[in-house]
Amino acid sequence: MQNATVALAHRAAETVAAIAGLSARAAGVPVVVVRQRDESMVPGTEGWQVVPELTPREGDSVNALYRSIGWPGRRVRLRAAADVELSPA
Repeated sequence: MQNATVALAHRAAETVAAIAGLSARAAGVPVVVVRQRDESMVPGTEGWQVVPELTPREGDSVNALYRSIGWPGRRVRLRAAADVELSPA
């Protein structure tokens, strides 16, 4: 989660803790970090940064999403640990 989305999230601390507690790395599952970019999340700004608890680590795939996902009505599907595809729900 990025700082700008955490600032708006309901129960943000619990959500970040739940994500941080996932054991993907320990299980050898590739970790994909997707950074959204829009008017409130401009690359290099504080809002665009990933929260410290979820900072990408060496070996993680970091991808930029250059449009708002816009739930509901869209879904995000991550493929091959590096590909992001937006498609109608």
